[in-house]
Amino acid sequence: MTTNQTNSDQTDRITPSFPTTLIVKTLQRCDGKRLESAVDALLSGSLRVDITYCDETAIRALVRNGDGVAYSVVLTDAETLCNCADATYRTGTG
Repeated sequence: MTTNQTNSDQTDRITPSFPTTLIVKTLQRCDGKRLESAVDALLSGSLRVDITYCDETAIRALVRNGDGVAYSVVLTDAETLCNCADATYRTGTG
């Protein structure tokens, strides 16, 4: 086995295969203003997303806001969950 094959094998193991349908379904349920705000935060670097688990049924992540506060987020076909106060007291997605 060559070094290139070894590096490729390691990359394949650590790079998650994102279930695109979960992301698309979540974006379709999301309020446009909240989505725009999230995209702006991602682009500015004030929002950080660390994927902690990913398979075809769920994406789990630790999301840090601009203040460095971390929240657990879970995306599934049926729902979007976040342990932030905003999601706890708001109805709807996004």
